[in-house]
Amino acid sequence: MTPERRVIENLLYIPDKRGETVPFKLNFVQSKLDQEHTNRNLILKARQEGVSSYILARMFVRCLGLHNRRCAVISHDQESTQRLLQRVHFYKDTMKLKCETKYESRNEISFPVTHSVIFIGTAGARKFGRGDTITDLHMSEVAFWENPDELVAGLLQAVPEDSGIIFAESTGNGPGGWFYDRVMDALSNPHSKWKLHFFPWYVHPEYKVTLSEKEKQELAENLTEEERKWMKKYNLSLEQVIWYRLKSQDFENTPRGRALLRREYPFEVSDAFAIAEGGEFFPKVEFKPLQANKNRQGIYVVPGHPRPDLHYVIGADVGGGVGQDYSVMVVLCVETYETVGLFSSNRVAPDDFGELLQEVGVTFNKAYLVVEANNHGQTTLSVLWKSSYPKGLIFRRPGITGVQTLGFLTSSKTKPYVIGNLRKHLEDGLVIRFSRIKTELDLFREYESGKLSAPPGCHDDCVMALALACVGYDKYAPVVYSRPAHPVERKIVYNGFRVRWEDLFEKKKKPSLFIHLGR
Repeated sequence: MTPERRVIENLLYIPDKRGETVPFKLNFVQSKLDQEHTNRNLILKARQEGVSSYILARMFVRCLGLHNRRCAVISHDQESTQRLLQRVHFYKDTMKLKCETKYESRNEISFPVTHSVIFIGTAGARKFGRGDTITDLHMSEVAFWENPDELVAGLLQAVPEDSGIIFAESTGNGPGGWFYDRVMDALSNPHSKWKLHFFPWYVHPEYKVTLSEKEKQELAENLTEEERKWMKKYNLSLEQVIWYRLKSQDFENTPRGRALLRREYPFEVSDAFAIAEGGEFFPKVEFKPLQANKNRQGIYVVPGHPRPDLHYVIGADVGGGVGQDYSVMVVLCVETYETVGLFSSNRVAPDDFGELLQEVGVTFNKAYLVVEANNHGQTTLSVLWKSSYPKGLIFRRPGITGVQTLGFLTSSKTKPYVIGNLRKHLEDGLVIRFSRIKTELDLFREYESGKLSAPPGCHDDCVMALALACVGYDKYAPVVYSRPAHPVERKIVYNGFRVRWEDLFEKKKKPSLFIHLGR
């Protein structure tokens, strides 16, 4: 038990949802956050799970017991921020021991004995935090801040990295923006400074209804197929499922209403960023997450891989390395038919990414590499071509030999086929092990115009890297095996539309589809 929790549970009170003042006992969500927080915390949550109440109580007791704490609380509007400070006043006014405060105002509470202070601001005050040193920072509902980048940049500079603590918490507000980008980065980037704490609605013990035995029997017989799926997948009780059914009645039964319900009460990370526009392109995803370990190359790898008796394919989407698009590599195991490795960074240069691909390819038993040839991919492919990596294990487009034909060229002509092929693999049971890949798959859309992409402000680099890995699977698996390449019986096809890859590229000659893949 942390010192803060000990003080909170022994001295503080809190109003419950019936309006009664009760001792502050940490619930499941608050306890997890108390045990697992670090210096930089991203908290993605369902509504009213008590996250803000815990953070504010924690700040309050630290100001009582520690000297020279400067605790800042910032929310998306003035009214919400004032309500947060009123909670601190409630803790002070109802606690078992009286404490001395000074300079109480609408924006500040000062503690003269410890020379500590809690002060508030709004996200609209763009210069807030400039020139300050902040020891404890609570950024509340940060996904709802307007144009947060400048304000957040100033705030983060005010908090010492070694001793300061930041809690950036929010419910979902659709894809895009500072909070979404940090969450996506924390899901897969081994160099991220932020730890992601995700609290879906069903971990909150209050989100369930009370049912009689007769009601349980009647309702259990009338569950929808989707509700039965939820019970099995998330280990839900009947009381939780019925609570969610009743809660859904508060939202319109429209694409927008259903998206808002998923944001407010998410099952998974992707739900918090749900959108109403466009049609979900990957409705079936076999998601079985495992705790991956980061290897010496900075790659997240599923335990048990690589194995010397297995074969691997790597799909790679290349970014510029300047903080915009990500360079992503996805490792797919041919025999087990699952994703077993993931690397994602928007700070690795294309030439360095080529060297990393070579090194990772060797680590995974000289994997078959499929690299997107567009834009920065040419630099990455040039590095691979000049390296000692076997040329026959690098995907080449049909045509003359040489670096000009290395890699997969994505165009308006090839993208629908490669994305369709990925959907076919997912329907056939390809297992996804990484949350970031699952989230990007869930957000990927087909719009009325026919465009296939992530929503505005979001990334689909993992989707493209996975799609390229599936292209490599279709070329490499038939060479490796004379039998089906994974336990599920399925006919190996070139892609989901049974179109020859070579027919997707303009060329004068029509050479053989398969090139020699020497080991």
